[in-house]
Amino acid sequence: MKKRALNSISSTSQKRSKSSIIDTLLLVESMLTEEENGLQKAFEILYNLINNSPQPILEIPLERFKDTMVARYTLAIVYLQHGRTDEADKILLSLRFKYRLSKECFQNTKHQSRKNNDKNKNDDNNFMHVVDNAIPLEYLAALENFFQPQSSFWSHHNYPNCDYFSYSYQNFEQPSNLIENIIFNYIYPTVKAFYPQTEAIHCEWWAHSRYVNGGSHQLHYDTDERSLKQLGKVQFPYVSTVLYFENFGSPTLITAKKIGVDPMLNSASGYLAFPSRNRLLMFEGDRLHGVVPKCIKGFESKRRLTLMVGFWGGNVCTTDFNSKMPSANMKLPKNIGQTNWLLQLCKLQDVIKKKGTTDKHHIVACKDGLTKIEKVWIDIKESVPYAIFNNLNEEAIVKNRFIGKYFINNLNDLDSDIAIVSFDSTWTEQQLLTKNTAFFPLYLSSLEFILRVVKDNEELIETAQDAILMLTKKSVVVIEIVSKSKMWHDFLLLSLLNKETTDNKIIAAAIIWNIFEYNAVKLQTDKTNVKFYKCFRLKFLNALVHNFKTEDANVQHYKDVKEMCAGALAYTKDLIEHDELLQREILNTLKSSLRHYLYLTSEEQSAMNDDTSIIDLENAIKVFEKI
Repeated sequence: MKKRALNSISSTSQKRSKSSIIDTLLLVESMLTEEENGLQKAFEILYNLINNSPQPILEIPLERFKDTMVARYTLAIVYLQHGRTDEADKILLSLRFKYRLSKECFQNTKHQSRKNNDKNKNDDNNFMHVVDNAIPLEYLAALENFFQPQSSFWSHHNYPNCDYFSYSYQNFEQPSNLIENIIFNYIYPTVKAFYPQTEAIHCEWWAHSRYVNGGSHQLHYDTDERSLKQLGKVQFPYVSTVLYFENFGSPTLITAKKIGVDPMLNSASGYLAFPSRNRLLMFEGDRLHGVVPKCIKGFESKRRLTLMVGFWGGNVCTTDFNSKMPSANMKLPKNIGQTNWLLQLCKLQDVIKKKGTTDKHHIVACKDGLTKIEKVWIDIKESVPYAIFNNLNEEAIVKNRFIGKYFINNLNDLDSDIAIVSFDSTWTEQQLLTKNTAFFPLYLSSLEFILRVVKDNEELIETAQDAILMLTKKSVVVIEIVSKSKMWHDFLLLSLLNKETTDNKIIAAAIIWNIFEYNAVKLQTDKTNVKFYKCFRLKFLNALVHNFKTEDANVQHYKDVKEMCAGALAYTKDLIEHDELLQREILNTLKSSLRHYLYLTSEEQSAMNDDTSIIDLENAIKVFEKI
């Protein structure tokens, strides 16, 4: 049935009715729930669909929208591959995504000559290297034989229908099998040549064999998963590597972004490393990376084979071999005969040792395998009006879990899965204030995620609220990070503009108040950031004024929201000088709030546990009256 439908769709004329488009996407939706073969057919359908339909495919009734969500997500990928960003962006916005990878990340899919874009030692993003002729050809051929599709290695692990698994090679002991031999004699020496400061003690290796079309890998960090889940400890390898076996397939995207760092700032760039037989990619192990999905005509039945090796220090968690539940960083079984694939891997090494190698091996600097992406992430909502499917039930979108992170709703979605697991709620104020700068990006990601997403843990939410208010009051490092972070700008604005709840309005206004106050004091002695400070205030001015003017008794804590907005607006008098009525209302609100605090009994003030409210209000009034 599906095969007949596929043939029918492939031969459809250019003129399509809305119903035929819906039927096509419904068919794709069903295929996407199948195994990899279904994904191949789905990509082919979508490829033919957009080539036969010059008009944007968006006119789908809302009542049918939920039936085609995954198909439309996949359709957006194919649109981007063809450079049709407008159609892709409309679809992505209808799915409530606000950011996406740039179109450059989806293009250049055919195996052809590619320029290195003048990557050199002076490049600020020189965090990765690529070499060709990585290992002797005899070793490469032996590995290809071992990793062929019918190998017991894949069936033993129930690949690809399994969780992530990898194997450890510790202390660079005498190699016991072919892969350890290749790591010891070829891959690690190459890594050391390009990263001489690396002193690895532990290696982790794993492999993937996926169809070229749809054989993607979500954007992720290489982490010590066991340490993260059990101890909340975030660790990355010194260097991660990828050995390619084919001259085709999707490139690996390596971004400059590190955990907790805003991807829209100085970590906005990246590289595409293109597969080539016997090519080795090396990059710093704490970088966000993945494989962007592609649809390449003529490669439907071909597989993209890669061997990955991560080089770690000595504090990595390992697990014992478990054939029934494979996991990360497993030790190889002591009894080699326990698994057929390991026995084969050991025999392959013995065969090569006896034969020797005729290949006069030397690595070759790669000059044509890289493309630099100047801007990895695109803010969709800045280029397309956010009015598509505006009445769609948000719950339907939230419940649908898209994988990949090629499109995201919030910038923190790139890090939140690690950030929330690593969060330590026991840090005291004194401990936080003595942390170094490197600590805060990930910690602030945790706070933003808790404030934005968590709804059913009041203690955790209160901890996050107290922490962010204290830090934006007392930590210059945190103030600077939040002031420049697009992620935090989004959180603050969306919280102020949220019509359904005041949960984060008070916190958002208080954070802005703290930052405004800090900058006002700083500008008294340092005039270098006058322009930035004005732009920062203008970004939130309208939202603050709107919330200040809103007096709805049905809105919980609206008086508190009004007070916090007044405190922030006290530092914007020069921006609202034309509105004398608003100025009087702000000043009256501040003075009224101050009288309220002053008239509290000592017991009431103690119960509030807030010594700064009176001082903050007095400072705000002084500044407002002085300007």
